[in-house]
Amino acid sequence: MKKFIIVLLSFIFINDSLTQDLKSLAITTKTNREFSYTDKKFGYFYGATHTKTKREYFTGWNINMKRVLYDYALFINKKVLNRKNCTAKVFPHKLERYYKNCVEELFLFDDKPILCIKINTKERKEIGIKILGNLDTLIEVNSNGFLFKPKESEEGLILLSTINEGKFFTNYDIINTNSSSKGFVFIFGKDKSEINFLLNDFRKNHVRWLSERESRMSKLISETNYFKCDNEIIEKGVKWLILTTDQLIMNQLGWGIYAGLPWFNDYWGRDLFIAFPGACLVTGQFEVAKKILLSFSKFQNNDINSKYYGRLPNRARPDEIIYNSVDGTPRLLIAIYEYVKYTGDTTIVKELYPVIKKAIEGVEKYWIDEKGYLTHDDADTWMDAKEKGIRPYSPRGNRANDIQALWFNQLKISAFFAHLMNDYNNFSKWDSMANNVKKHFLIDFIDDKYNYIADRITLDNNKDFKLRPNQLFALDLIDDEHKRLDIIKIVWSKITYPWGVASLYQLDEEFHPYHEYWHYYHKDEAYHNGTVWLWLNGIAMQKMIEYSQKEKAFTLFLNMMKQALFMDAVGSLPENLMHYHEKEKVGLIVVVLFFKHGQTQSI
Repeated sequence: MKKFIIVLLSFIFINDSLTQDLKSLAITTKTNREFSYTDKKFGYFYGATHTKTKREYFTGWNINMKRVLYDYALFINKKVLNRKNCTAKVFPHKLERYYKNCVEELFLFDDKPILCIKINTKERKEIGIKILGNLDTLIEVNSNGFLFKPKESEEGLILLSTINEGKFFTNYDIINTNSSSKGFVFIFGKDKSEINFLLNDFRKNHVRWLSERESRMSKLISETNYFKCDNEIIEKGVKWLILTTDQLIMNQLGWGIYAGLPWFNDYWGRDLFIAFPGACLVTGQFEVAKKILLSFSKFQNNDINSKYYGRLPNRARPDEIIYNSVDGTPRLLIAIYEYVKYTGDTTIVKELYPVIKKAIEGVEKYWIDEKGYLTHDDADTWMDAKEKGIRPYSPRGNRANDIQALWFNQLKISAFFAHLMNDYNNFSKWDSMANNVKKHFLIDFIDDKYNYIADRITLDNNKDFKLRPNQLFALDLIDDEHKRLDIIKIVWSKITYPWGVASLYQLDEEFHPYHEYWHYYHKDEAYHNGTVWLWLNGIAMQKMIEYSQKEKAFTLFLNMMKQALFMDAVGSLPENLMHYHEKEKVGLIVVVLFFKHGQTQSI
């Protein structure tokens, strides 16, 4: 018995220590900040601490890409709790709002379609909740609570009940109960039977569920990825980004990584595999990494009569799978290679070798030119915005420099895998194809008039020398160290700012500095023609460090941590930043359109 008590006390001490790691990351704010949480399966909640979000269309609780709850208001003794006057604490695992006479907690659980709103008050009071927005069809009222049909979801029901079993007192559209009920819970299910089961399960186990969620997240930053730094901003920022990136690893349509919340709550091939090393391999989540590779590979296009034969999806979601991107497929091959390097697990190569071969067969059948380049449509790279879905705002067809670099790496990696599989014919063939791409690249993408790489070769074989950051990914194809250094200096001095890398040189005639400047042009005209993209910071910093420019790279890294902690979405990095001019000062203002944790964590 004594031994059991010692073990139990040790367990409590360890878990308290782990919880302290999350508590130390709390960000306290009295001004409006956005936040998001996921259930690691197919649900997330996106909101703001005090007032409305900048992206109200996405506000609320979302299940499988369908919003099932917009928002709610809370009451004590029939008086509304005014969020504008609260002090909010945002943790990686939950939100707390402090009012004069109570504390509100909002949190989700891993793998459970349940949203919990806890109300902590010292006195015995009447607590209430009012549903705001789109739960507008009341199906029935029963002993468990109020059953609604979500307006925006074709399938499923929502139950509003209490955390502890309690009685309800309705007052118009406000649902009241005693404070002994501890708060309210929303449960989503396909029918009443499933919801009733989840409610009973919740009341028995929700304390343990939350503890397990806290423990998982704490271990990720205190054990698996222990990190200590004498700079508090960097230490806290890195830990936050590890956790907000991890929350994007989902099991919505098989295993994958959301491209970003709240806008991209689905899987995008390129985004997924850009994020993959930082989200899964660097963090030591090798089993999850393997599941993602195997799961997403199943979406490969197997229709030999389709021009997308052999490709991985540009986007995979429950209602649609599309293949209009050229870079997701080589990035999958690179991800498999990185997984093998990190883990030593070569068994996955045998399992995915048919996928590897088919990825090259599709290119050979539909997309290869006489020089061995991988061709593609104008908007099939990551710079993919189109006017009304037709005219590309940033045309990069039909041979972009970064795509040739990805294709070169795909061929080299595939040759490596072929050798591993004793497939020596394909080993020789693919290795030769890769070398051929490199040989032609040094001729076709270089011009002595410019000290940087052409961004693309057009369909009519002209070199397009728009100064863009894509050439950083093509340095593998340049052997001349002086040329490489020239390219890095140009990119760093012309389109890299202390806060990120721009998508186009500011003196280019197509440069659009404002992403949301609706009075003058559509935002997508600026999307890849001037806005800063933070996912590019990784490759820019890497190249500066390789050429002994650590201090400059550090400035960029530190500013990213400051953005994560002090600007807009808590613990997150924005997808884009945009330029602004004020009294001859040039700077940036954050536009939180979509916070792509996944992409930025890949640095």
